Amino acid sequence: MEIKKYATVKEMPSFYPFFSEAALRHIIHENRNGVKECIVRVGRRLLFDLQKFQKWMDNQSIGG
Repeated sequence: MEIKKYATVKEMPSFYPFFSEAALRHIIHENRNGVKECIVRVGRRLLFDLQKFQKWMDNQSIGG
């Protein structure tokens, strides 16, 4: 079984259904909480490193 390491912005909602493609683009544009550390740019294409994104998600907190 192949484990996918990278995903495009369009593919990300299949891994994280609570994020729409538009929401992800907004988070990237705003660089919310350093999310750009999870992104690899190949030419004009943005790819999410899925392991780094999961770690980023794990470090997000609710409230203050």
